[in-house]
This record gives sequence, C-alpha cells and structure tokens, in this order.
Amino acid sequence: MDRSFYSRSSLIINTIESTISGDRVFTGNQPDDFALAGLLRNTKTACLLGVGYGGAVRAMLAGDPSIELTLVDNDAALIEFTGNLFARSFPGVAFTSETADAGSHLREHPGCYDVICVDLYSAVGYPRMVLDVGFWHDVREALTENGRVVVNAWGLPEQLSPLAPPSPQHAVAQAMLAVWQDLSHLPCRRNTTFVAPALTPADLRPPVDDASTRLSYEDHLTLGLIRLRGASAPVLLRGGIGDAGQPAPTSRRAIDAEMHARWPGLVEAVTGRAEASADFRAALSERKLTDAATERLLLEGSPAASFAPCIASAKAQLGELSMAWYGEWLCDEWFRLKALDPDWFRMSALWQAVCMARTPLGAVWPWEARLYDMLSAELLDAGFADAGV
Repeated sequence: MDRSFYSRSSLIINTIESTISGDRVFTGNQPDDFALAGLLRNTKTACLLGVGYGGAVRAMLAGDPSIELTLVDNDAALIEFTGNLFARSFPGVAFTSETADAGSHLREHPGCYDVICVDLYSAVGYPRMVLDVGFWHDVREALTENGRVVVNAWGLPEQLSPLAPPSPQHAVAQAMLAVWQDLSHLPCRRNTTFVAPALTPADLRPPVDDASTRLSYEDHLTLGLIRLRGASAPVLLRGGIGDAGQPAPTSRRAIDAEMHARWPGLVEAVTGRAEASADFRAALSERKLTDAATERLLLEGSPAASFAPCIASAKAQLGELSMAWYGEWLCDEWFRLKALDPDWFRMSALWQAVCMARTPLGAVWPWEARLYDMLSAELLDAGFADAGV
C-alpha cells in the first residue's frame, strides 16, 4: 500500500472543525462526502472553502491524487497549522493554500474550478453569506462550464426532517436552488451534503488508478460506498421544497433549540411503533424493539426510521458503547432491511454502520470484518467491481 495518505505516527485530532486520524482517510464524519470531488468525471481542479484543520483534504483527493487542490480560509493560523500538519504527517499529499475571504476568492477566480467544496460554518453557527443567493452566484461563476459544488450543511438530524422548514438545511437548499435547477442531497446525522447540479450515476467514475494499492482495504470500500451513495442520492428540484415562512435558525443555540422542539415528536413516533409500554431508552437499547419500530416506520415512509442508525453512530463518535449491537443487527438483518427500503438502507443504515467502524474515537467492533465483507459484496452487486475488493 502507498503510504502517502497515511501517517506513520499515532496521530488523532478531534475538534469541532475536523477529525483526523493518521491511520485512516475516512473517519465517519460528513467531510468524508467531499470524496465525491475526486470521483466526478473530468475533475482537474478543486477548491475547499473552509479548511478547519484539513480533515477533508485526503478525502477530496482519495479518488484522484493528481487533482490541483486549493484550500481557502480566512484564518491564517488554521492555514498555517494545516500546512505544517500535512508537511510533517502526510508529505505526499499536495495542495496550495490561500488566506482569504471565501467570497473574495471566488470573485477573483471566475471559471477556475471543476469542483468547489463549501464547509463554511463554525462553533457559533452559519456566516450570513451562506444563506445569501449572491454567494451561490459567486460559486457558480467560479466553476468551469460543467463544474459542481459540494456543500456541507450542518443543522437538524436526518431523523427530524431537516429539509422541513424552519431549518438551516432548508435555507441553504433554497438559496442554492435559486441558482441551480436541481441538487442532490446525502444525509449524515446532523449534516446534509448538497451537490449542485444534481448527480446522475454517469457523473461518477471509479478512482483514477487501482485505489486498492493506495488506500487501505477499509478506506477503499468506504470510498466505494460514497460513490454508490452519490449515484443514488435523492434530488431536490427548484420550487420543490416550499417557502420557509419564517427565518431559519442559523446560530448553534437556535438550531439546537429547534432540534429539541422536534425531539418529542420523534420519541412519540418511535415508542408508538415499538412494543406496548416501551419507552425511548428501551427502544434504543433492545434490538427487538429497535427492529419493530424501524420496520413500521419504514413501511410508513417516515424519516424517523433513521433514528437507530443516527443515534448509534453519534454515540460511537463520542466513544459510547450502549448501541454496540447496531452493526451486528444490521448484518444479521441485511437483506430484510434492504428489501424494506433500499435507499434508506444505503443512504442511512449501512452508511452509519460504516461511520461507526471508521471513527478512530470508538471501539473496535466485533462485527467490523463481517460488515466490510458484506459491503464488498454490496458494491459488486451494484456493478462497482473496482470497489468490491
């Protein structure tokens, strides 16, 4: 295996901006979806707006290390830290950096990038420009003719209908749809990845070389699943998500308040479809209760069906083991759950199991090897022979 993407030191960084582990490219967080940048056909140049500590860099280049990547952040200290970190720990990963305001950089580079990844929010919330249609016009103008933008929108968890207003994800999607006719959306717990224009399976290609010689077995399979999720991501159309009717929450405090306001509805939905007298805590701790509630919610087409994948994975990211059984349940019930709702299975249930396995902050789960074997078969079944190692 080519070691360019891996550090020989025991490196783990975990902040609100980035999670980085020297022994893996993908860590089970939303920036993993930025790997779509390196899987889009004809991508030669890419830009990351909002760098953090560089958690998205290796993901963006995983499909094609030859992409000319530019990092842009208005915090000179973060730019310097990321440059030093990669020079020391990942010296074979190439990029250029610029300390600049995102909007100014876009306006100074018209028609420059095949892909722009946008990751612009902080510990306190969203900058105002992300909800401004003018910003998205600037993004489009900085793209090449067939370029795409990939956006990380943080906010409400996927089991709480984050595209239903008022929510930051709805507000970001609405602003983007004022510029593009359509966009794809990929859920990841409290984040939604938007891609505009919307993806089709033909837009995504295999990695440019034999990624199995460049990536670890686990990272290679994760990259394959990201490609599969991108190829099957649902599409939002202009005019298809409705008006908010009220301002979206954009500060962390306001977003959390909206989440807490919606939470009782989730509890009622889950407990009402588990066994009689079951409470929410029991529905998260007992497989048979989770199974009963999930099946009924899937049959109803309810977003609440993602409660178990999202909560199990969120707990794992915090090192909590109370839902350690989740991956075993998924593997045991793989074909039945997939038959109930194939899109939910790939976009949420399977993806969050892989996120649990990829986090460097949790346990080594006893079901991991089985999960990867079944994922390999899933990718082969989807026609991704290059990913099914």
